[in-house]
Amino acid sequence: MKINYILLLILLLIKLINSFNYEFDGKYKISEKLTDHLINNQDEENIKIWVTFNSKKKENFYNIEEFSKNNGLKKESIERRINRCHDKNKIIDDSDIIINQDFINQVLTCGNENTIKLIQKSNWLNSISISLLKETSNKLIDCIKSLEFVETVDLVTKFKKKTTTTTTTKPLSSSSNEFNGCLKNDEDNSKFEKEFNNLIEKKLLDLKNKLYSSSASASASASSSDSYFNEIPDKYYGYSNTGLRQINVDKLHEMGYDGFGIKILITDTGYRKSHEVFKHMKIIGEYNFLKNKNNTQDDFDPFFKDVNEQQTGHGTFTLSTLGGYRPGVLIGAAYNASFLLAETENATSDFPLEEDNWIAAIEWGESHGAQLVSSSLGYENWYTYANKDGHFSKISRVATMAVNKGMVVVMGVGNSGDLGMGIPADAEYVISVGAIDSNGERTEFSSIGPTADGRIKPEVMALGLGNLVAHNLNDTTYDRFDGTSFSCPLVASGIALLMQAHPNWSPKQIYEAVISSASKSKSPDYLMGFGIFNALKAYEHNPTNSSDCTINGIGCSNSNGRCNLQSKQCQCELPFYGQFCQYNRIPCGQRCLFLNSTCGIPSNNFNVSFTCIEPNIGDFSNQSPKLNNNNFYKSLFIIFLFFISI
Repeated sequence: MKINYILLLILLLIKLINSFNYEFDGKYKISEKLTDHLINNQDEENIKIWVTFNSKKKENFYNIEEFSKNNGLKKESIERRINRCHDKNKIIDDSDIIINQDFINQVLTCGNENTIKLIQKSNWLNSISISLLKETSNKLIDCIKSLEFVETVDLVTKFKKKTTTTTTTKPLSSSSNEFNGCLKNDEDNSKFEKEFNNLIEKKLLDLKNKLYSSSASASASASSSDSYFNEIPDKYYGYSNTGLRQINVDKLHEMGYDGFGIKILITDTGYRKSHEVFKHMKIIGEYNFLKNKNNTQDDFDPFFKDVNEQQTGHGTFTLSTLGGYRPGVLIGAAYNASFLLAETENATSDFPLEEDNWIAAIEWGESHGAQLVSSSLGYENWYTYANKDGHFSKISRVATMAVNKGMVVVMGVGNSGDLGMGIPADAEYVISVGAIDSNGERTEFSSIGPTADGRIKPEVMALGLGNLVAHNLNDTTYDRFDGTSFSCPLVASGIALLMQAHPNWSPKQIYEAVISSASKSKSPDYLMGFGIFNALKAYEHNPTNSSDCTINGIGCSNSNGRCNLQSKQCQCELPFYGQFCQYNRIPCGQRCLFLNSTCGIPSNNFNVSFTCIEPNIGDFSNQSPKLNNNNFYKSLFIIFLFFISI
């Protein structure tokens, strides 16, 4: 009899262990936010999810040419990495290996073409986004999570967009009286354009001569250009004059820099490419990630309720700020750069921003050799303040990966004021931009920092109030708008000139130059960051030439950190951050409490915390799996009864 009891007990233990394995392999592959969404959101027709895989095929990293061929890396991408990557030993890595197509096919076989659809792929995250029919979503997710190569299943987050971009005038034509103070007719326009082009040609010739002169230096080049300053008349810049001169971009124009040779990726809504400010523009590639087509100019609907919210609206506004060219009316500083246009946001949707489209656009732009990203669209809803640590969200991780692959990423910090920044502006080495007025004062709506782990945000500021932009009403109209959506491309356009002047500077060196030369670099705060961007001083900055902290004279900022002799990288003490531990974190305090979070436990060496955390832990996908306590205790109780009866 006892033998039977023992056998039965063994069977119960086996069942208990199997139930734990099921919990580990099944339920806890699903994030809490996806679980909550399945329970609480019953109105949506479809649901979009991330499926992340746990492995990739092995590749040979030693032969870059063979690796590139096998994984679809383009020549332009490799060339930029070689020129711009700070760590020359990590030109390629695991994130560049393409997703295993067999994994994708098996996921799709959980349903059919009517119930499951592939949306985007991310090699960097080893993930795919898929759309599931709501009626069969639970069954499909059960199938997907049972696959052994699936690591996690998560919700693709959607966001409402908060903008304070407000129209202060009716859209105006470039031929209207509003612009007569700058240009009266096309003849004047041609005159100014010819004069300016002659000036630029002269500067380029001077620059070429200096580059071939062995005795020339960056500082000598800058000082020799002083005599040319202020040669560009205010009326040439038109209504862009205040914003450009406020950040000293005009000084780089006068040296001959105009963005030539720099590939810029812009992510936004659609673009009215036919507008007169874009006639000169070199568009080398475009892709609509919403409709999977190679055209980013959508049809204009004259009956749409708000002309400013048309699909071609916001993208037209920001692209003109970045690289528009209509002398006497509007000048985008990087007008001679090459542009990659990505349409990632649906302006007519209640939830226009979806993170998988932005991620796909970044990887697409990187593969086409983009050196600079300008993205005015921050993800402000959904994520809590405690989540904004540069690591929690997928798009922040992708932004950081882009930087490591040699891309400079510039983001609008957001328009939520003291409610804090958007995502992925929280990512380290992403240059987030706030908004100021023409007097250099922060606007009320400009989002403030710091990040949840105490890093200073925004990085820099630029004009974001009353900016004149090209309008999407027709090909000759303009309007004024407010928002960090316009201070962002303003700074990005200046950085394009900086990158042209210094073709081998890495994104981290660009970052160092930008914030070390801003107006508040000696006394940064979480309202205006390091201050107003100064393109000229950033150009003149002499950044650290190596990431190797073992080299004499580099070190880790006067013992703010420890130099790891094996990795040759600085390991910063808690209050400090940055490549060389040169920046100070802001202690956790009222900002954290105000945003419904709580400060973490202080470290042993300090009486203050530098980390803002959730009152209750949220996302299971970022934690270790947990046991189902109810099943666990029930099983123990049954086993206890058997022991008593034996």
